[in-house]
Amino acid sequence: MIADLAAKHDAVAFEPHITVVGGINGDCTTLTEMTRSFTAETSPLSVTFGDVRCSTTRHQCIFLLVDPSKVYELARGALGLPCEAYLPHLSLVSERGGDRH
Repeated sequence: MIADLAAKHDAVAFEPHITVVGGINGDCTTLTEMTRSFTAETSPLSVTFGDVRCSTTRHQCIFLLVDPSKVYELARGALGLPCEAYLPHLSLVSERGGDRH
């Protein structure tokens, strides 16, 4: 679906993934180790998708909301991130360059 939408709207094609947390800064090796540890200790989770949404954010042009209650809290805690407003999501269309489609 993502590839079809990208072709139809002259957008970027990408591998499907759920963005659970964003804006992480730090040493790449340390963050990779923390993420691997978190995923090794976490059982597979069921994900509930919400409504289709649109945004002016380049990487969230068209996306599905993800129920953040469990996934976000587990990842945030494992990475030692502060509790901030963030919407876990599955992007469907990401803009090409700075143009809005």
